[in-house]
Amino acid sequence: MQTKFYLKRPEETKPTAIVCMVTYSMNRLKVYTGISVEPKYWNKNSHKIRLNTSYRQGSSINTRLDTIKGLIEKCYYDYQNEHKAEPSPDMFRKLIDTALGRSKETKLSFFEYFQDFINRTNTGQRRNAKGQIIKPSKAYKVTFNNLKGFSTGWNKHLDFDTIDLDFHGDYLKYLQRKNLAENTIGRDIRNLKTVLNDAAEKGQNTNLAFRSKRFTKPSEEVDNIALTVSELQDLQNLDLSGTPGLDRTRDLFLIGCYTGLRYSDFSRLTADNLKGKFIEIKQQKTGNPVAIPIHSVVRSIIEKCNGNLPESISNQKTNEGLKDICQRVPSLCEPASKTRTQGGMKLTTNYEKWQIVSTHTARRTFATNAYLQGVPTVTIMAVTGHKTEKAFLKYIKVTPKEHAKIMAAVWAKNKLKAV
Repeated sequence: MQTKFYLKRPEETKPTAIVCMVTYSMNRLKVYTGISVEPKYWNKNSHKIRLNTSYRQGSSINTRLDTIKGLIEKCYYDYQNEHKAEPSPDMFRKLIDTALGRSKETKLSFFEYFQDFINRTNTGQRRNAKGQIIKPSKAYKVTFNNLKGFSTGWNKHLDFDTIDLDFHGDYLKYLQRKNLAENTIGRDIRNLKTVLNDAAEKGQNTNLAFRSKRFTKPSEEVDNIALTVSELQDLQNLDLSGTPGLDRTRDLFLIGCYTGLRYSDFSRLTADNLKGKFIEIKQQKTGNPVAIPIHSVVRSIIEKCNGNLPESISNQKTNEGLKDICQRVPSLCEPASKTRTQGGMKLTTNYEKWQIVSTHTARRTFATNAYLQGVPTVTIMAVTGHKTEKAFLKYIKVTPKEHAKIMAAVWAKNKLKAV
């Protein structure tokens, strides 16, 4: 069996559909991928998107094509192994449609629908309210497996009509007994509600108990950290000239701390994003454009890179490097503690600050320090993307003493005295 991708109209100048041609024995199937691309970006020799800097989506589209190809091949070989024969074209088409989330069956069971939902997500067929493709997430498969484990382990038949408030209570107990953290349980319930809502919109689910206020998603504030201005200065002053890789990691992290961008954005900045005194970029997660003034620290990094920005490093490697770097900074080696709920019990863990620094710390650091320096909340939110002030204020890390200092500064500015 062979699978190759072609353009439906390769002579076009506007986007055209990518089609997968599947051939086996004397049979030939045409499978539409649901993906379109401008022909100028297509490599007819490799049958994939030509990777270059002018088309940033190329890599992600190629990944989706590989996923589709893998699902098609899995359908073929699974059928062949089970039946010791090749599927007929009609049967193969049905198997492919099911794997790609295009099953035409009028009614699916809960688990069938959940798997269909995962398939549609993994092949880029789900879109958000703005029409943007929703990225695949392993979290849905984790939730799927948790629900399977609950159904089997607690001898509970699960279908759309049995997912009610009684189920909700039992499922929370099941997840707590797995010793999961409170926010992990909350994400699991959120994923379940997303699938149930999707099924309701498509007429597969008429049981709306999941929309009850009592069908809650557990959550708690966690002791995430933000670095202070003084700690950032210590990090900047650290001599890493003998380790160029760590030096680049530190510079990338500092750019995140002074721009408020997510890792997915600050790691792909290039000279093309430099517009005079500003950095301008279209945020990958939201699709929203944002402009951020270039801080003096970022300017010095740009000058060090001869007018460019540091080359990106994978998120995993960046986080590993940050641990190595931050433990060399004395101010980040102070003892601290972190409390969270796990398995329904409060647990306190002792640590040093460097141990929990990650790429996401950069964005929280930017937001917290900007707030403490008096930047209007609405201005910071325009960069961080928080939709409500309530969510923003929960996100930043400001201590009671820091709030008191803000109040004192306001009084001093207005020449008022505290009573």
